[in-house]
Amino acid sequence: RSVKVLLKRCLDDRDDEVRDRAAWALRMADGNQSLRDKYVRDDSTFALATLERKLVEYCADPAAAAKGSFSFESIPRISRAQEEESRVRARMENMDAVLTGTTLSAPSASARGPGGSDNAEPGTPGLGSGAAASGFMDSFEQQAQYASKLNAIPELAAFGDQPLVSSAKPVELTESETEYVVRCVKHVYESHIVFQFDVTNTIPEQVLEQVEVAMEPEEDIEGVLQPVVVVPIPELKCDQPGTTYVAFEHTDPETFPAVSFGCTLKFIVKECDPATGEPEEGDDGFEDEYSLEATDISAGDFMQATYIPDSHSLWETLGTDGEAIETFALASFDSIEECVTKVCDLLGMCPLEGALKPKSKAAHQAV
Repeated sequence: RSVKVLLKRCLDDRDDEVRDRAAWALRMADGNQSLRDKYVRDDSTFALATLERKLVEYCADPAAAAKGSFSFESIPRISRAQEEESRVRARMENMDAVLTGTTLSAPSASARGPGGSDNAEPGTPGLGSGAAASGFMDSFEQQAQYASKLNAIPELAAFGDQPLVSSAKPVELTESETEYVVRCVKHVYESHIVFQFDVTNTIPEQVLEQVEVAMEPEEDIEGVLQPVVVVPIPELKCDQPGTTYVAFEHTDPETFPAVSFGCTLKFIVKECDPATGEPEEGDDGFEDEYSLEATDISAGDFMQATYIPDSHSLWETLGTDGEAIETFALASFDSIEECVTKVCDLLGMCPLEGALKPKSKAAHQAV
């Protein structure tokens, strides 16, 4: 009671912030328990990179106001500890940039179109040439940059009206020493899936044109996934990375397919002068193809990792209707810690409450 008396006296303070904080504290003291838990005990916050991107897109869309007010439902949440860790990484990157004389800057969304190139890795958003940038890229910041890059491509821009659920880590589809180096990044929207193929031609005597990846599902996807867009690379010279895209429409939102795709790189080959990289006059080229490793879609690709501050209470409210109990053989791991990390990557979920730090070498319960 004496604390409330002091807070009420603070309502007459000359400082605006003091008055605001006192009013907020009194509201929390007089409110119900759920309200106090939401604003006092909840240690989660929004992923700022995603929130900033969504707000910019909302403000830049003239029709956004007609569609309704801004929604926070598609913004993933992180813990306060993760937010602080991200800030520490940003400070360290800035310090490294000052010490090494480099500049950390995100590339513009329009800097690279299909088949374009820059100093970063092919098709993958970067933070400049600093060594610290590539190692400390926050996943949500990277996803925000992926979204901006995809929205800048006319054939894929319409997908930007949907939430970008997840962007997977790049997967190599060839060996790094082969003549054509290809890696794949999966982007899952609410009703579309985009496969991004970063391609590098390492043969100086060749120029490739109309480069694209043909994808053949190894399982039946009729009624679930429908191919809608292929964005080829118009021209691909030696050591100038380019990006081609293949998009599928997810026609059945109630089904989350697990399917593998056989991939083949297709292109037109033209001979060129290695010194200039220009194709020879009169050379119409010939069609060729190159086999790639298969890529797949799994249940984890449809997950959006979100921090939950009080997971036990939420678990109790869910009941047993959505509960599944399975037994798996995980024999290819050297330790439980490695196993937990791989399982988290496979499921695409956010580990909570020390899940990544097993205390026992024999058993571990991860949330």
